Amino acid sequence: MMTDENYMESGLDIASARQRFLGNRALFEKFLFRFPEDQNYKKMVDSVKNGDVEEAFNAAHTLKGVCGNLSLKKLYDKVSEVTEVFRKGEFPEDAQMASLEEIYLETLGFLESVKENGIPEF
Repeated sequence: MMTDENYMESGLDIASARQRFLGNRALFEKFLFRFPEDQNYKKMVDSVKNGDVEEAFNAAHTLKGVCGNLSLKKLYDKVSEVTEVFRKGEFPEDAQMASLEEIYLETLGFLESVKENGIPEF
C-alpha cells in the first residue's frame, strides 16, 4: 500500500488530489488515467521542432493546467518552468526539454503501474 509520501515521491500530490476531487476516487481515477491520451505534450514538442514558439506556449500552458488539476506536481513544476520560457517568446534549452521529457515519461510509467491497482488509499 502506498503512502501519501510514496505518491509524492512519484510525482503525484495525492493529498491535494483528494481535496480537489472531494474524496471521489472514481472521478479522480477517471481523469488521471486519461492523462496519457492528452495530446498537449506532443503538440508542444512538435511546435518546438517546427519553430513555433506561440503554439509551443499554448500547448505547454494547457499541459500545465491539466497537470495542476490532476495534482501531478513533479510534472507540473517542470512544465511551469518551460511555459515561462515560451511566454518570453524563447525556446527552452535542450537540457530543459530533455529533463521535461524524462519526467513526462516517468509520470506515464507511474500512471501505468498505478492503473493496475487503482488508488485504494484515496
